[in-house]
Amino acid sequence: MIAIAGFFTCPPVGAVVALVLANNASQRIEASGGRLSGLEQARAARIIAIIELALTAIVVLVGAIGMAIALRGTHFLLHKGAGGPFTPIDYPGAAFTVPFDLNDRDQVVGSYLDAAGKPQGFLLDDGVYTVIDTSAYPSAQLLGINDRGEIVGGYLDPDGKVRGLLRDAKGSFTTFFAPQAVSQTGALDINDRRQIVGIYR
Repeated sequence: MIAIAGFFTCPPVGAVVALVLANNASQRIEASGGRLSGLEQARAARIIAIIELALTAIVVLVGAIGMAIALRGTHFLLHKGAGGPFTPIDYPGAAFTVPFDLNDRDQVVGSYLDAAGKPQGFLLDDGVYTVIDTSAYPSAQLLGINDRGEIVGGYLDPDGKVRGLLRDAKGSFTTFFAPQAVSQTGALDINDRRQIVGIYR
C-alpha cells in the first residue's frame, strides 16, 4: 500500500520507505520456514517501489528539458559585467537553448533541443558553440563547469540508475556513483579543485 500511495503523495520518500519495508518483510517471511505468508505481495511491493524510483530519476534528469519545451520562445542572455553587452545564448538552428552554468572565463555549458526535438549538450566559449556528444550516456544533462573547463552532470544508465558524469577539459568522460547511493547520484557543480557537489539517493 505504501508503494502505491507513494505515486500520489511524495513519490521518492514513499518509494524508499516501501522498498525498505518490502525487503524487510521478504527476509522475515523467507526466514520463517513457511510460518508466515505474503511473500508474493512483498515482492510485488518491492517491484512497484523500484519502478517508482526509476520514474523519479527520469523526471529529475529530463526535468530541465521539459522546462525548455514549456518555455519555447524564451531566450537566455549572457551579460558581461556592469555596462557590458547582453549576448543571446541560442545554439544555431536549435528549437530551444538552456544554459545551466557559467564559469569565470565566461564559458557556458548547457543543453539545447535540435530540430528533431532531441536534447544535446553544448559548450559556448568566446562566441563559439561546440556540441558535447553525450550519446553514450542516455538522458545526460550537463549542469556545471569550472574554470578548468571540466563539466559535471548526470545520466540514466541501462539499469535505471542515475549516475554522475564528469567530462575533463580534453573531452573524456568518467562516470561515478556515490558509495552511499542506492539509485541516484547527480553532480550539480564542480570547483577548480575538482570538488564536486551534488545529490544522491
